[in-house]
Amino acid sequence: MKDYLLTLKIQNNYLAKMMESRGIKSAAELHRLSGISQVDIGKALNLKRPAYSSRGLSATASSLCDFFMCEVGDIYPTEHLHNPLDQHIFKAEYAYQDNLLEGEGACPSLLLESNDAQGAIDGMMGYLTERERKAVQMKHGMGGEEESNFKEIGVELGVSGQRTRQIYDKALRKARHYAEKQSQTELLSLKQED
Repeated sequence: MKDYLLTLKIQNNYLAKMMESRGIKSAAELHRLSGISQVDIGKALNLKRPAYSSRGLSATASSLCDFFMCEVGDIYPTEHLHNPLDQHIFKAEYAYQDNLLEGEGACPSLLLESNDAQGAIDGMMGYLTERERKAVQMKHGMGGEEESNFKEIGVELGVSGQRTRQIYDKALRKARHYAEKQSQTELLSLKQED
């Protein structure tokens, strides 16, 4: 087992700095001041929705530009004017002796791939049923999915929001069981090496 769990959350620094310059400390506060949906602000902060869609400037980007009296390039990185970020949260495990600075300047997804974390996530997802996997992916915005609530996931799965929560909770229990099984397997292999 590694010593540290590193969680990296990528956010739109352009928008975050614009908020900070106006003394706005959270998405909730920006929502109260601007009237823009908190969900839409969250998607802009997490780069889950680009500034432009196939129909032009999105309503959220337009509203943010109007509120901050700025151009879209002032609140969105160039790379994400037309493309969303596939995944904005990355987790990786590190041992004390690992050099965390080796990945400095690297794309976060490359940092994740350089670690065994992606393999562990893939293994855990393979342990789940298709329905459970879909619920986890949609809830956490994995695999290019947008983060969704249980009602939205339920629509996709053709079940109620309450049933979706049950499916998701079962998936988490199975994931914990899988992780425990993997840890036990690692311990046994370490004991056999001794």
